[in-house]
Amino acid sequence: MKRPSVVIADDDLSVRQDFRRLLEHDGRCDIVGMAHDGADLVAMVASVRPDVAVVDVRMPQLTGIEATKLIFERTDTAVLIVTTFDLDRDVRAAIRAGASGFLLKVEAADQLADAVLAVAHGQQVYNSTAIGTLVDALNDEPMADAVDFKGLTDRELEVLRLVATGCSNAEVGDVLHIGVSTVRTHVRSILAKIGAINRTQAVVWAYEQRIVRPGDR
Repeated sequence: MKRPSVVIADDDLSVRQDFRRLLEHDGRCDIVGMAHDGADLVAMVASVRPDVAVVDVRMPQLTGIEATKLIFERTDTAVLIVTTFDLDRDVRAAIRAGASGFLLKVEAADQLADAVLAVAHGQQVYNSTAIGTLVDALNDEPMADAVDFKGLTDRELEVLRLVATGCSNAEVGDVLHIGVSTVRTHVRSILAKIGAINRTQAVVWAYEQRIVRPGDR
């Protein structure tokens, strides 16, 4: 299996070096660049075309969120946000910008390498505490007078509720007594109808619309 190529972006040199050491010690990916700010990162990704960019949120020139949006729009590079803060606005902004993952820096020693490999292979990785913070914030917001379900069918709403509560495709299939391939078809249809780029964006949308609430299962 091809080793994913990775660039690391953080305005703190010691953090860049620490992340590089972690990934090189793990040995499952190749570091192909180090960027000191968001503008440098965007230029580097355009030139090197890495599989994954490990990105801090707070950087000069362009923030990590702004850089993520440009990277998502222009390349196939997956972005893993690694930051000090689990603020709901950062999580939501990262998801909407197209990030494939969000970790806290305190988790990097144990989780960074696995998270890089996961996003390199098309998965979404989000820190559970950060997502919990985001969900709590979403449910503290006033609910809209009318909810637009974007033409989702009753079955698609059932699938979305289960996905939003953490079910895998196989678990959704077991609950609804349908095949995994059928679940995948429903998920693709849901993403297309609500304008989401991945399951994580769909989960956030489901909480925003109060289709699912904390504790549902």
